[in-house]
Amino acid sequence: MRASCESAAPRERWAPMLRRLAGSLGFGALLQHIETVVPTGAMLLADEALAMRTLGAACRAAAGTGARSIIVGGAGLAGYAERLQPEVPLPLIDSAQAGLDVMLQGLAPPALRSDDGFVADWSGIAPAMQGLAPDHAR
Repeated sequence: MRASCESAAPRERWAPMLRRLAGSLGFGALLQHIETVVPTGAMLLADEALAMRTLGAACRAAAGTGARSIIVGGAGLAGYAERLQPEVPLPLIDSAQAGLDVMLQGLAPPALRSDDGFVADWSGIAPAMQGLAPDHAR
């Protein structure tokens, strides 16, 4: 039982992180559902059949929630939305492609804050690392 709990734990961390991300981008109210999968991105990349089965099942489950479209998220999953589309009754959006399109077309909304949002303490670190600090932290 320990192994199954450990393998499910990372999956359970994704949903809250994605909810926070959607909210911070101003889309929280539009988010209908988050479906996560147990295999890691590395596992899915290493086994195409596993990826198609797992992601297909997740997309079909998400389709039954009242959502109008499904974002297939994760840079390692780029390209799967198009391949899974015939199996899913809702439009699938490739998150990597959508992000690239928004960036290249200049459609990104303005930032919600003017600083970089980085608030880590840069004191007491090696000089080589200090050179990587944002200007305001130097």
